Amino acid sequence: MNATAGRASRGALGLADLSRLARRTLRADRLLVTDRAGRVVAADGPIGAAGPDEITGGRAVDTALLTDGGRRVGTVRLIYHDDAPVPDGLIPAFAPHLGIALGRPRLSRPHGPPGGIVFPWDDPDRLPEAINEITGRVAEVVRPLTGATAVGITVWDAERGILTALPEAFGATDAMLAASVTGPPTNMLSASVRVFVTGEPYLSNQASGDPGVLQSYVEMFDIHRMLSVPLDCGDRRVGVLHLINKPDGFTTADTAAVESVSPGIAAGVQLARSVARMAGRQRLEGILAAAAVAIASGKPGRESPLPAFDRGRGRDSIEGEGEMKLYPLQIDPPYQTRWRAALGSYFNAKAVARIEDSVREHANYLIDGFIAAGECDFVDCFAAQLPARVFFGSFLGLPFEQIKPIQKATDDAIRGPGEGRAAAWATVGGFLNDYLGRRAAEAPQGDFVDVVLAGVKTDEGEPAPYEHKLYIVVDFLAGGIGTTSHTLASMVHHLATHPDHVKRLIAEPELHDNVVEEIIRIHAPVAALGLTATVETEVAGQRIKAGDLVMLCEGAACRDPQVTPNPGVVDLDRRVPVNLAFSYGPHRCIGAHVAGGVMRVALGEVLRRMPDVALAPGRAPVFSNSGVSRNMDTLPLVFAPGSKESP
Repeated sequence: MNATAGRASRGALGLADLSRLARRTLRADRLLVTDRAGRVVAADGPIGAAGPDEITGGRAVDTALLTDGGRRVGTVRLIYHDDAPVPDGLIPAFAPHLGIALGRPRLSRPHGPPGGIVFPWDDPDRLPEAINEITGRVAEVVRPLTGATAVGITVWDAERGILTALPEAFGATDAMLAASVTGPPTNMLSASVRVFVTGEPYLSNQASGDPGVLQSYVEMFDIHRMLSVPLDCGDRRVGVLHLINKPDGFTTADTAAVESVSPGIAAGVQLARSVARMAGRQRLEGILAAAAVAIASGKPGRESPLPAFDRGRGRDSIEGEGEMKLYPLQIDPPYQTRWRAALGSYFNAKAVARIEDSVREHANYLIDGFIAAGECDFVDCFAAQLPARVFFGSFLGLPFEQIKPIQKATDDAIRGPGEGRAAAWATVGGFLNDYLGRRAAEAPQGDFVDVVLAGVKTDEGEPAPYEHKLYIVVDFLAGGIGTTSHTLASMVHHLATHPDHVKRLIAEPELHDNVVEEIIRIHAPVAALGLTATVETEVAGQRIKAGDLVMLCEGAACRDPQVTPNPGVVDLDRRVPVNLAFSYGPHRCIGAHVAGGVMRVALGEVLRRMPDVALAPGRAPVFSNSGVSRNMDTLPLVFAPGSKESP
């Protein structure tokens, strides 16, 4: 794929981009675009002796009027050498697009991403069925804005070098979608390709017969009117959003309305496709562990059992080869070190002490929701919710009253039915992208988000790109919520089955630190993590070469009897000096203090308000795993009913 097709030009004007593409595609010697007054507003091609704005005699000239919304806005002229054949009937393919760019003043200034490689996607045939929810979810957002009757999304597929439609695009079946691939991005007669390459929208209210719209699309999907808008996530172009068949025709106002929501849609599509590629029934609490499987497997994306994230070492991976990544987990020093140093002050013991009151407020809000009933599923009512509330409230600074909707979407993404998880992740992804964008435009608040937005320098000395900042936030969300949910549930399950320990912990609160570390050690949520050996070595007689992918079984190390006597027992008097459940070395979990702090606060409040907690009679917890992570799905409890403490 050539460079022009692969990225938007840095600082390029939409009209200039389109003029350049039109001239090259139509093989003209020179192209001139004039406005209604006859002034040259865009030109491309070698300048002749008569000057840049003149047409010399003795050349063949092909001319077409430029219109926008039915009104004339200018003229395009293509100039050929005397002996050059003039392509028959191709200029109308570009005239409508040039007319829109000329007619909309907003497009006369730099627009679209400033450059970079577009996000690639793997083979859609390998996506779980959950991805079908994405197009429908987007349709719910954009249809009310414009009155379109159908929506389609085309995304960039790096492996095939084509733009291809997501399932359910235009309301079509998968069999019809097999024929909807637009082809390589050198086909400038495709409106989808032109929008993708230039970053400029395209509007056609007479799609049938419009040379700028592939007629195979028109016939197959019964398209009469079409509005196409680029989907940009930060400085990366994800694909193109198409709105179809508005009864009374699309307008430039529709274009502006869709552009206002397209960044959130782009982020949602990007994140949802990444997550949806995980096994359909796999618990999404295991996202962090899923990345480890992909890293440790060493298989190409199409073979890896969980290929949603980059494989291999961070610095060795090729930019643009993966999808949503987990930073700083999947990068190596010194880039990783710079990120950890920048973020560290928000994850150390002092920082956790500062948010303790906020965590306690969230914990009691959740307990108030079920304490009067005297029974609950603790996972559903508390363990699955508290970590997300801490992330959005205590770290992102979201006001308390605004947390519930996005916390619900996060819970649906992590624990909801498989067919709806992709759509829920689209909501979460769109929220994170919108929130970072909004905070970037506001005055600094001196918090975690400000540090993420400020970023660090890459190993090449360049500022960290926007998508790396989004990766940071996604890593903390995906890596912290499911893992902490599991350990919270495991801790309360232990209390419910060990009343003698409950009595000691109430009488001796100084033991709370010990039991939290013991629970994390015994019930390590991530059983193993894959890393790459950087030097040749030998472990227990096993030779490991530099570059080998090694699965580090932290869960087993936590129960090593050579290190921990009687390792399968929770010992309230044991002090765990280094908890290997959080791994070790440069890639040790940066959120270890946060996880422990959240658990200590939750422990204190459960002991205070539910001291007689026990398993529901005849019931038992339900467990699951994703291969390398452990999850508790349900924990039925009973306790003496209590009163709400909040208004």
